Amino acid sequence: MNANLLWGIFALVWAIVSAICWYVFCLSKEQQGDRCSEHVEGKVVGVSGSRSGEIQLPLVEYSAQGAKYQITGPKFRKTSTTMVSSAPANPDATFETNLTTRENLPLELQVSMRADSIAKAVIAPLADLYPVGSKVDVFFNPNKPKDAFVQRAEGSTQGLSVLLGAIAIGLLAVAIILLTGSVILPS
Repeated sequence: MNANLLWGIFALVWAIVSAICWYVFCLSKEQQGDRCSEHVEGKVVGVSGSRSGEIQLPLVEYSAQGAKYQITGPKFRKTSTTMVSSAPANPDATFETNLTTRENLPLELQVSMRADSIAKAVIAPLADLYPVGSKVDVFFNPNKPKDAFVQRAEGSTQGLSVLLGAIAIGLLAVAIILLTGSVILPS
């Protein structure tokens, strides 16, 4: 078998895989705000097992089109957590964060914690903004109500989008060159 044909097919397959990853992890997140056009009021029912960095996120329950759903959120594009250990005898855990109000949620959450290993497990900076029982805005896709977000769509990280797009385009270019007969590798 011709080496150019083999490597061309290999590059084409990985270009397709990269393009699918770009769509799933980047483009679909960017379009979530447009897809999720219906609004309902949800209720914070607890803390999710999902975490953004070391931070536990609220678990929200909402009803849409006659069914109940649960979603974790609000989510953040990025979470930066800085932890400073304190003396084990100090049971108090403190934290500083860039969270101010629900209306001004940052896309990138920054948290600085000072706690021992036991106390840090109970730090939940979002608990003050989203106490259990509080109402929150949930936006969902009318065609697929499970596709939803709390308060605002977080979007995707620009760096990841550019990286995956560049890899897909680069591999596609290599595949086209190899498959059109340009001799790069001797047979």
